[in-house]
Amino acid sequence: SGLSSSAAFVCSATIAIMAVFDVNFPK
Repeated sequence: SGLSSSAAFVCSATIAIMAVFDVNFPK
């Protein structure tokens, strides 16, 4: 339903944001 669609989008966005932060601030 729409809820699972939103959850999948949030997951993808979170992973993308994490990737961007990992690139900007490498450990």
